[in-house]
Amino acid sequence: MLKIDGHIRASFPDVLVAMLAFLPIAGPYCLPIVGIALTDAIVLLVVGLFLLRKRCLILYKDLFCVLGLLALGGTIGTVIAMTSGTVNIVRAVKVFIVFFIYLIMGSSSWNQIEGERFAAATVTIGVIAAILCILQFVFVSIGFTNFYSGKLPLPTNKYSDFGSLVDITGTVRAHSFFEEPSYLAIYEIPVAAYCLQKGKYIQLAIVVASCLLSATLLGIAGLLVIFVASVCFSKMKTANKMKILFAAVMAVFVIIFLARFNQHIHSLFKYYSRRLLGVFDFSRATSSSSQRIIGNLFLFEQYGLGNQLFGVGVNQYPVYFNLTTDYSNDFVSTLLNFGILGVIVLIGWIISLFRKGAKESFVYIAFFLLVLMFDHIWFNEYFFYLLTWVYLFVKKKPEIIVLRI
Repeated sequence: MLKIDGHIRASFPDVLVAMLAFLPIAGPYCLPIVGIALTDAIVLLVVGLFLLRKRCLILYKDLFCVLGLLALGGTIGTVIAMTSGTVNIVRAVKVFIVFFIYLIMGSSSWNQIEGERFAAATVTIGVIAAILCILQFVFVSIGFTNFYSGKLPLPTNKYSDFGSLVDITGTVRAHSFFEEPSYLAIYEIPVAAYCLQKGKYIQLAIVVASCLLSATLLGIAGLLVIFVASVCFSKMKTANKMKILFAAVMAVFVIIFLARFNQHIHSLFKYYSRRLLGVFDFSRATSSSSQRIIGNLFLFEQYGLGNQLFGVGVNQYPVYFNLTTDYSNDFVSTLLNFGILGVIVLIGWIISLFRKGAKESFVYIAFFLLVLMFDHIWFNEYFFYLLTWVYLFVKKKPEIIVLRI
């Protein structure tokens, strides 16, 4: 922070940190009157600030190559798809431009800020969000079903909708400032990983509690991933690792004990049990497991050989198949949009991240991979939020491309 004339003013890196940390929370909203998505406005503001202050823009070479290779292969796929179905080239170009602007925003910001500074800001936001999640669970459980949903006093986007704090089964599913519990988990898991590594156990307990109370399997899976990755790959002393293992076991016993005497904890425990038992139940196409793991994978067999190799282009498979619902995880979406070669590019890039990562960064890369396997965050605010944790804590910084203005 800079102190000028007795007043505290944020430095440029502080502004970037605040914007990156807040980006996921801004996801559901748009600016009044103009209607532009708030996340898009933040991204454009960051790019504009770099143009005014630095007279240059930065691209991380590895991520730029991934986007470029996917776009190139997708273009070939689009040409092939035009002979057998419908594509929307204008949409492809628009989406690619948005992807490229987000890439500039992320790369330029990562090149200016420090990991510890970003982590400090995100831990603060994460703890506040976790406390709200816990309050939502407690107050709704005792009968205040109209308790604050977490929605900020801003207009929402056309397709954004905050989920109820009570689902159709009667289970309380708190989600803090986010639209749904899984988004809360995506935000909080890296915070939990950082607190675990740095010994911030009070903050860790609050954040973990929010993930458990949110009733999302992604939260449970994410906690398991960061716990295993931190114990196996961190530089923590063996004694500390044993304490963490003991604390985890005790936490499980406490949860089981509470589930026997509290109706809402019991309901939450049963909800998790049903979801875990049904993880690999793909008998219903509309089930959560089918949507997250399988998605629209069955459509791949309808492609010819050319489109199986190259896909049909940037965000084109919903247009090609005239879909009203196109939700699939990022590996399935990549396969359908960019073909087998696109998936190879994606896997190669993730392997390169692991190779560049220090032991402390493995946990962030592992969780990033988990989210790609079970959710669709490709080049949106959550994608860049998670990559911020990855790139700011890697051992070997990626090569950059400098675009001077």
